[in-house]
Amino acid sequence: MILTREEYRSGFISFDGTIPPGGEIAIWTATTDDPSEEAQWAGPYTNPAGAKVSSPPKRYYRLKMGMSRGPDPHQTPILTKVRWERDGVTAIWPGPSGFNGPPGHLVIGRDLGCSYRLVLKPKNAYWPESVTVLDDNFRVRLWKEPIKGFAVSGFSKFQPSAETDKIEMFGELAMTNTQGDVVEVAVTVPGDGEAAMQSARNQAESLLGFVAFNLGEGVTGEPVIEEYSIAGPEGELGEVRIPVRQVEPATFILDPDVAALGLGSAAGAGTQLVRPEERVYVALRWMYKGYTSTSLVDAFLAFIFGLEVLAAGWFASLRPTPVRQDYSKLRTYFDTASASLPSRLVSRVLARLSDFPLEEKLERYWHHHSLHAPAKPLGELVGLRNKIAHGAVSSVESRVVAAARDALKAALSAELGFDPAPKVGMGELFELKIGVAYVLKAMGAEG
Repeated sequence: MILTREEYRSGFISFDGTIPPGGEIAIWTATTDDPSEEAQWAGPYTNPAGAKVSSPPKRYYRLKMGMSRGPDPHQTPILTKVRWERDGVTAIWPGPSGFNGPPGHLVIGRDLGCSYRLVLKPKNAYWPESVTVLDDNFRVRLWKEPIKGFAVSGFSKFQPSAETDKIEMFGELAMTNTQGDVVEVAVTVPGDGEAAMQSARNQAESLLGFVAFNLGEGVTGEPVIEEYSIAGPEGELGEVRIPVRQVEPATFILDPDVAALGLGSAAGAGTQLVRPEERVYVALRWMYKGYTSTSLVDAFLAFIFGLEVLAAGWFASLRPTPVRQDYSKLRTYFDTASASLPSRLVSRVLARLSDFPLEEKLERYWHHHSLHAPAKPLGELVGLRNKIAHGAVSSVESRVVAAARDALKAALSAELGFDPAPKVGMGELFELKIGVAYVLKAMGAEG
């Protein structure tokens, strides 16, 4: 679903419930400037997936609900939750007791659970008007008006405490209002622990990678607001957590995801067998990391890891799984010599020889999708990646980074079934209306 600025100020309403055949759940909305005003009801809204609210954007808002059962008197509609989202905040009425009072929760995401929100100031992009894209668990806003939230800032100083395993940090949290064009991504997932927080953040970064894939690198930039909101069935307001993004001096970093760009974990992630339905989202996340990295080496590795994820996932989906020609011969040899060789050694050697090297996986993947030859041969890109991983090379030229980036964009175009939106104007300036159709198509939203 896509909403203009004025439509999103009025909001979007959805609900959870059980509707028997022939039955219906209907919701009406009303808004007033003063709680004593007489309500002018708008509706009904009968689609659980949601609809644009037609009541005007006023301070106070109310709900009215109606339910009708079908021909079977033993089956009654059950309404369990109502969500009314507007201006970046979702009011949630948990039923049935919560329907008789004010909303039980106000969250920055789209539902109860763990929500992660990131607001960026684009490096070099603009849009002629504000727009919001909504789906089941995420929101993307390309926004011109102010957005309020906790400012991203590092702690001013830090020092070891008397206990050697702890560090005392000093700083402050401050609310801020954005100015000018910004990108907001908010994702909500079930749960309230560290795993839920990481999942929400990963999905948000994949979404940002997709937006950058469509509208270009200029749409990425420095975070200005970043926060988690955790809300369960109980409590009026969700718990807000502000992640540490940087600490001064700059050499001391407390971001648990910083290791995601390190050689060890990144190389491992790139060679895992990613499930086919996940590989595009993981590759988009690597694209986002490549776009936002301040290091050419890290950016190059991020783009290459995105390619690895796509190729490895595609290769793992092939049935039967391809094996190299020498594998069967060696398998026969080991079967006859197994008595004199340790079984663990045999298993490790066969596992290594049965798989194809990364370069060949990429070449086969490229040929399968009939992609044009990249600016730099895939073998050269993989060779440079291996040299960096083994410490033989410590720098990368910008044109090589660009070649890796363009190769990943070409592969993603093949996976998604369309090319990125064309550029408009000078440099990296993009018109929103050209790219938004692609965003809607891939995100499954409806206008």
